[in-house]
Amino acid sequence: AANGWELERTVEIAMDALRLPSGDAQVGTLSGGERRRVALCRLLLSRPDLLLLDEPLSNLDAVIREEMREYLRVLIGELGISAIFVTHDHSEALVLSDWIYVMNAGEMVEAGRPADIYDRPKTIRGAMGIGPVNILPVRAVRATSPGAAVATLDAGPVELEVRADDEGSPAGTAGVDAPQQALMIRPSAVRLRAKGTTPPGTPNVFPARIQHEFFLGSSHVYDVEWPGGTLRVETSARERIADAVAEVVLDADVVRFVEA
Repeated sequence: AANGWELERTVEIAMDALRLPSGDAQVGTLSGGERRRVALCRLLLSRPDLLLLDEPLSNLDAVIREEMREYLRVLIGELGISAIFVTHDHSEALVLSDWIYVMNAGEMVEAGRPADIYDRPKTIRGAMGIGPVNILPVRAVRATSPGAAVATLDAGPVELEVRADDEGSPAGTAGVDAPQQALMIRPSAVRLRAKGTTPPGTPNVFPARIQHEFFLGSSHVYDVEWPGGTLRVETSARERIADAVAEVVLDADVVRFVEA
């Protein structure tokens, strides 16, 4: 009886978490998204040793999809199930994963914890596989001190200071020639400021002109022209830059070397 109560309670929790209708509803009356969630609920309750999920949230609307990825993460953890989750959605990969494998053309190009691959990828393919990123090809690298260097970009006479972070990541990649390197920076790590508002002496400050702006609700995304070409920049909704003429700041400790 205790096991029966436990199973019934587990079913109730799973159905509630997955936003499923009451248990007496007929499958034929459910929408496509609800049927997908019913199938997912059945899989989870069978408690398999290993669960393969191939784009399971692809047919859901945006709001339910966002809720589902969080509930799915919690349920899989609570039920103690090991799962392989295949997705092209960067947000799903970051929310659901303990470990990410980035695939390209059938080959694994990078593997690691979500935060490490997002913040400190080793390769261009790895950086691009887990979210939007700016890639800046490098022409030359000059070490300036332990853990610091100046990188000259291919595009124009642009030099960037690069520093090691708290994890001890090197400013440059030892043994790799400059043409085999590039710099990466996430759009959210680029600081966009109104012209003339950055404190004097701040490194890596460049004039910029906003070409396009996209409002995403919680943030603004900009395409910005600067001496190094074009940058994608993301700011919070409260940090909107109204003037087309601005300046960008690329903090030395968030610009990363990646292998090209």
